[in-house]
Amino acid sequence: MSDFGIIPLRTLLQTGKDEESVSKFLSSFICGKDEDLQSFLREKAIIHEKRDLSRTYLILRNDNGSASGIAGYITLALTVLSVPKNNELSSKIVRDMNLNRDGRSPAYLIGQISKNDSEEKGFGRVLMDIGLKILETGHEMFGCRTVCVDCREPLLDYYEKYGFKRIGEPSEDGLFRLVFLFSNKSYKNKSD
Repeated sequence: MSDFGIIPLRTLLQTGKDEESVSKFLSSFICGKDEDLQSFLREKAIIHEKRDLSRTYLILRNDNGSASGIAGYITLALTVLSVPKNNELSSKIVRDMNLNRDGRSPAYLIGQISKNDSEEKGFGRVLMDIGLKILETGHEMFGCRTVCVDCREPLLDYYEKYGFKRIGEPSEDGLFRLVFLFSNKSYKNKSD
C-alpha cells in the first residue's frame, strides 16, 4: 500500500544535492495528458524556484517507508488579480476580495497542478487538498484571502466543486480565471 510524502523543491535544492541530479529526478515525472505540465516541472520549476517566482511541492509515493517516485506536484505563487467591473462574481465575493479602486487585489495563484500518469483517477483531489492547506497556512500567517486558478472549460466543474467561482469569460487563450476565498473558518476538504 502506498502513502505519500510532501517535499518542497526548495528543500531538495538546499540539501546539498547538485542541481543536475535534482533535474534528473524531476525528469522521471510523466504527464502525457498535458505535456505543458510535464515540461514545466522538467524545465522551468528549478528556474522559478531559484528566482523566487513560485514554490513547487513534490508529492512523493512512499512504498514500504521509502520514496519511490513523484506522484504529482503543485506550484504556488503570488499574483495581482484584476477583476473587471463586468464580472460574474457576487457583490459579497467582490467586497470580500478587498479590491482597490482599479479592481486589483493580491492573490495566491495555483500555477501548476498535475499528477503522474501512473496515479489513479481521483488523485487530483489529494493534490488540491495539499495545495489549499499550504495556501491556508499562508493566509493565516500573512493575510490575503484570495486564491486564483486558470483552467480550460473541461475543468470548470472540478474547481467549482471546491468552491472556486468563475470571474467571467475566458481569456484570448481559452483560459477561465476562477477565485476561491478563505474566510475566518479553516479550509475544509470539500470531498469529505
